[in-house]
Amino acid sequence: KLAKISTLFSLTSIDAGMKEKVATMGQNAGKTIDSLIMAELFTGATAQLAGAKAHISAIAASDTLTVVELRKAARTLKRNGAHFFGDRMFRGVISTEGHYNLLGDSNQGNFVAANQYGQADAIKKSFFRQLSGFNLYETNNDKTESSTTTVYSNFLAGKGSIGTIKVDGKSSKIIHKMPGSNDTSNGLDMYSTLGWKIPAYAVKTLESDWLINVKTGS
Repeated sequence: KLAKISTLFSLTSIDAGMKEKVATMGQNAGKTIDSLIMAELFTGATAQLAGAKAHISAIAASDTLTVVELRKAARTLKRNGAHFFGDRMFRGVISTEGHYNLLGDSNQGNFVAANQYGQADAIKKSFFRQLSGFNLYETNNDKTESSTTTVYSNFLAGKGSIGTIKVDGKSSKIIHKMPGSNDTSNGLDMYSTLGWKIPAYAVKTLESDWLINVKTGS
């Protein structure tokens, strides 16, 4: 990702302006990597259709992410021999819609029931992390499909189900280049460039039986 920054901006803006651009580039880099990972999860995961539906086209808006769906996924992962993470928990990345529906789930073991004793602050802030054997993380960079209704992906995984590699061992980095005598593409020194890159990066599903995609409506 590359952006041009005019000389006028550099000369007339306070430093906070540049900090904002660097922060935006950093955010873009993070979201791009996240999107690459989500795309691989979507391709490599084993599907679990909410409401025990037989086909994605049968998923209705009422087939939401619930504690029951989490319990089913945990059971599948255990039966498949999926490894726990260090805290003997599986991990999940759920959509914003999935988070919304879990907060309103009235099934036994729901979010409110799990937090009502000694964690009133968590309920007030609609915050949860651990539920039904999973450490859960919310993302608004979710994967969706168009069917009878919008279908949302929620990924639940055991340790070692996917792998990522930085081929040369380097993370993404921000590069800011100022105009100079050796820059033949910018003869009048009208702009500098700011961008980010990852030299080489790959993500791959290693064990699809340890990676569940709970597909839900909302």
